[in-house]
Amino acid sequence: MKILNGKIFPGEGIEKYKLGMDLKCIVDYLNNEYVKQEREDGSCVIIIDNAKFWFNSEKKLIQIGVTGEFHSKYDGKIGIGNTLSDVQREIGAFYEEGDDYLIEGINGIAFELSDEEGYEWNELTAPIKWIFIYMN
Repeated sequence: MKILNGKIFPGEGIEKYKLGMDLKCIVDYLNNEYVKQEREDGSCVIIIDNAKFWFNSEKKLIQIGVTGEFHSKYDGKIGIGNTLSDVQREIGAFYEEGDDYLIEGINGIAFELSDEEGYEWNELTAPIKWIFIYMN
C-alpha cells in the first residue's frame, strides 16, 4: 500500500490521516497492507511502502512520515525531491534540529534530506527524502 497524494496540513495531518486518530482507524484505511513494530513503552509504528505512522502508548497518532512516490507538495510548492534551496525561495528560512529541517514560523512539519552516496552532500541541494507531520 502507498499514499500517493494528500493535502499536507502541518501539525494536523495528511488528507484523511489526522494526528490524534486511533490506531484502529488508521489500520482500517490500510487494508491489512502494513507492518507493525511494537515498542517496549507501549507505543508503536505502522509501516507501509512509502509512509510511517507513529503512535503513542495510548495508540493515538502523533506523527506521519511520507517518502518515495508521495507526489503532493506542502503549500503546492515543496515535496519529495525538492531541496532546502526551494524551501528558502518558495516559503522562507529553515533551521536544523537533529537530522530534520524545520521551517521558521511553521510548526508541525519537518523534512529529512537524502544522504545517498555518490555525490558531495550539501544541505541546500540534497533532495528532500521524507516529509514529517507531527503534533506541535
